[in-house]
Amino acid sequence: MNGIGTCKPQYAIGVSMKQTLIAMLSIFIAFILSACGGSGTGSTTSNLVPMSCTGTNCGGAQLSLTDAQGDFLTYTVDVASLKLNRIDGTTVETIPMSTKVDFATLVNLSEVIGNGQVPAGNYSSATITLDYSNANIVVDDGSASGLAVSAIDSNGNPITQITLNVQLDGSNRLVISHGRTSHLSLDFNLLASNSVDTATAKVTVNPVLVASLVPPASKPFRIRGPLVSVDTAAASYIVNVRPFHNNKGEGGQQVVSTTNSTTYSIDGVTYSGSAGLTQLSSVAPGALVVAYGQISTSDHSFTATNVLAGTSVVQPHQDSIEGDVIARTGNTLTIRGVTFSREVSGSNETEPDYAYQRGDVTATIGEGTQVTKDGHTGALNIADISVGQHVVLFGTATITGSGSSSSSSSSSSSSSLPPIVPMFAQLYPQNSIVTLDATAGRARLMASSMWGIVTSKAIGTITINLKALDGRTPSDFNFSGTGLSSATDANPASYIVNTGNLDLTDVNLGTAVRVIGFVEPFGTVAQGADFDAETLVNFTATEARLLIQFARPGLVYPFTSVDNSGLLVSQSVLASSPVHTLMIGPQAVDVSLQPAGLLITSSTSPAAGSFVINHRASRRLESFDTFTDFVAGLGAGLNGTTMDQSVAAEGAYNSTSGVFVANQIITSLND
Repeated sequence: MNGIGTCKPQYAIGVSMKQTLIAMLSIFIAFILSACGGSGTGSTTSNLVPMSCTGTNCGGAQLSLTDAQGDFLTYTVDVASLKLNRIDGTTVETIPMSTKVDFATLVNLSEVIGNGQVPAGNYSSATITLDYSNANIVVDDGSASGLAVSAIDSNGNPITQITLNVQLDGSNRLVISHGRTSHLSLDFNLLASNSVDTATAKVTVNPVLVASLVPPASKPFRIRGPLVSVDTAAASYIVNVRPFHNNKGEGGQQVVSTTNSTTYSIDGVTYSGSAGLTQLSSVAPGALVVAYGQISTSDHSFTATNVLAGTSVVQPHQDSIEGDVIARTGNTLTIRGVTFSREVSGSNETEPDYAYQRGDVTATIGEGTQVTKDGHTGALNIADISVGQHVVLFGTATITGSGSSSSSSSSSSSSSLPPIVPMFAQLYPQNSIVTLDATAGRARLMASSMWGIVTSKAIGTITINLKALDGRTPSDFNFSGTGLSSATDANPASYIVNTGNLDLTDVNLGTAVRVIGFVEPFGTVAQGADFDAETLVNFTATEARLLIQFARPGLVYPFTSVDNSGLLVSQSVLASSPVHTLMIGPQAVDVSLQPAGLLITSSTSPAAGSFVINHRASRRLESFDTFTDFVAGLGAGLNGTTMDQSVAAEGAYNSTSGVFVANQIITSLND
């Protein structure tokens, strides 16, 4: 994972698939929002107010950021501003300071960025300003270091700031009222927002954000901030919200509820239930606390499943690295996809700087390394750190290269550190080498994710043909030493997963599955499992991504029918479309092989998805919360002269029936 104690994009693909998605990136650009580029910060209003007020004319606004998948190792930009726009013209600034965000880390996580009090009323839109001045964007091109790219606009000019206006459904505003908390989630779709040219190392950016008033239930939420108070009787605590790596500013307060099954890691020691909350009550107010859990879709309360506090949290005065163990020899680990954090010296810096570290980092562990595992208690040791494990290591960092060498630890001064490059796009000179000594430090094991095709199934176990492990292709890993002997080392072609009591009813041979859990301890794999699963997702039934780009300049009648039963695309239209790609997990499906065509429809669940019609020429966006309203709007838009240029969707695909059940549909008209 990259940098913020979250999950990195759990998606890795082979070269042919990577080329397919690069092609998709090059075609599928910004079907949702109109963006204003340039060096300005966007329009302002005379009645701008801060996110703070008191009394009965205020209510809670809980804001979160998340991300849809894109083929990036890191995508770090500054969120310079996030404003809520009330229908009477009042504009509320909701973040206290510019915030560095690595959107590539938000693929499987949502971050609460604020929970403050704002003036009551109906809000029709949100305006977000993204600052690319110091952007750090690295494309996953299959190499160890990835491909660093620079951001440009559609005219080929370097991007500084982009301001976007996200319109909410006209019949479903963000309503703020006294005594209740409302939620707004913004989903930054990396795939839809960026067109990568690997030949020139450029990425053309046209950001796509989708707004929802319903917290996404498919991802855990993270809430970070300094501790305010603990209430053991109420089984809860309060933090001032400071998202990502911020160590200044306040984004309102959040109550975090806990249960008897909540696990804790406090100063490197694990606890559970009330014992953990009691220990948290002894932590000094102001100490950083990070919680992972879920937000209720009814009252937007937050319940933690795992809590980190004290020195278990990446923070000032600590050196740490986070990434994937791709090889282990004895007590030496090779870590890839590293985010490196350390204290910054000089001037008025009071928080750690951090950056994505291209290339591999070497780390050393020993018997003195303290090991914890997210969501687990009990004794662990360094044997639990094996190939494929996602880790955060705390220790003493050493940086060499460019004629300088330095080291620091959590207990030592960093005054000897080399100067920090002002742009965090590259924390240290390009030829610097970072190593970490964690022999007297700590290791935090975080859940790893993998994708593969099921090749066999038995009670309590499945065997898969591994396609990706923690977002990386199997060829990235050296599995030597994972077994009791070389004959029993983990084999990607027959990777054995212990599924325990997980339901395998819908897991069939040949299907793509995603498994979240932990690798088996190093040097212990015999004929048993290589991986212990805690969550299993059948992608055939749950997750698929569709992109159809109709032949230019578009089609007046791309659909055989447009009604409440769905959008029917005939086989002939699919076959004639330059792009008609559907991805189910790591599998590509050619939908043009369906004789009856493809029916794009939506679930009848009340928790409807998001549906967008983008009128490209007029830069007018129509957003709909229900599929019924969407098809009515699309039917009116396709008036016999207007052309439809593309359809993109996310949801579930049934290859037998040729039906795609979408929770999000984006279509683009040329009017």
